[in-house]
Amino acid sequence: MFSVERFHQMGVKQIRLDTAEINESARQLFTSFGFRSSIIEMLMEI
Repeated sequence: MFSVERFHQMGVKQIRLDTAEINESARQLFTSFGFRSSIIEMLMEI
């Protein structure tokens, strides 16, 4: 949360995080800090 506050002081308007879909614990942690889902990225291994 220190980083979030520092970004706010710097005038940053948005913070984006990336995590794997399978990483449920990280997504729950980010949600607990106020982050929300915003995009679904599709990937194909070739």
